[in-house]
Parts: sequence; structure tokens; C-alpha cells
Amino acid sequence: MLDSASDEANRHMTQLSLIRPLRTAGTAGGNNAMPQFPRDIEQEIKAAMPQLQRMPNERALLSRLFAQIRSWDPDVLAGHNAIGFDLEVLLSRCVDLKVSVYLVRDRTSP
Repeated sequence: MLDSASDEANRHMTQLSLIRPLRTAGTAGGNNAMPQFPRDIEQEIKAAMPQLQRMPNERALLSRLFAQIRSWDPDVLAGHNAIGFDLEVLLSRCVDLKVSVYLVRDRTSP
């Protein structure tokens, strides 16, 4: 329904939550330190956020995000300032990290 929620609204809702470790300036070794997740993150994820997926780095996170968008094959992407900021940031990071972005599904293959 266009003007209100349908009874089946929740059936079509999905969620994707991805995280990656960050480098912090305060860690031993400064900027050359390998980014790491906190030691207890696995227990926290299992207890409070089972949908959360850990990615080893930003490149893997972006690849997974765009693969999921391609899999969902949405007709519309909506967001606050998505065109003016969010998509530009995501795409510029993809260029910097050499992540291939294929959002259009090949309609000739199954």
C-alpha cells in the first residue's frame, strides 16, 4: 500500500549490519598498528546483536554491502542526504580501495 503500511510490511523487511575494526592513534605502534576488534566482541555480538557481521577491513565491508544490495535488487534506495553525501562517500571509498561496484544484475543470466 502506498499511503499506509500493509499487513505484510514486516515480511519484506531485512537488515544488514556490518562492522570493521578501526585503527586508533592511541594503540601501540601508532598508525602502523593492525586494526583489531575488542577482545570481548564475540560474546557481545552473540548476546545482543546476532545479526551483526564482522568484516576484516573496509574493502571487505564495502564489497559485502554492494553484493547484498545487488542481491536484494531494490527498486529504490532511500536515505537522508543519500545522493548529496552518503553515496558519494561510499563510491569514493570504493574507488580508493579498488572495490568493484556492480549494482545492476545481468538479466541474461539466471
